Amino acid sequence: MGENLSIVISNYSHAEFVADAITGALDQCNGEAEVIVVDDGSTDTSRHAIESFGSRVTAIFTSNEGQGAAFNRGFAASAGDVVIFLDADDVLWADTGQRALGAMAAEPMAVRVQFSLDVIDRAGRPTGDTVPPAPKGPFGG
Repeated sequence: MGENLSIVISNYSHAEFVADAITGALDQCNGEAEVIVVDDGSTDTSRHAIESFGSRVTAIFTSNEGQGAAFNRGFAASAGDVVIFLDADDVLWADTGQRALGAMAAEPMAVRVQFSLDVIDRAGRPTGDTVPPAPKGPFGG
């Protein structure tokens, strides 16, 4: 497994959040991650927010075809050995890229890594919840 990381961000009318998602993606792997933002026909000011990052991101603007189509377009444009798919209203932890690369390298037969997300409010403050919730019963919690 190589060490190149691509991050594909799917956006649909999340102008108030997309810049934070992009900034967090650009900070991954010491700024070496490829960042692709696919705007799926937003009707707000998302385009302006995305274009403000200039050549630091690959921006793809499409008509509204749904999140699956947006992620597929971004994946097709990516060059990384490992690809992280990110919603525009989410933010990556600073070490997410390195952790994903490490997990994939540790398990060469793995095709996917999934991890829990910390839920934050509109101001970016942790709520204490995770998605998916921690398992209950004999295997967790």
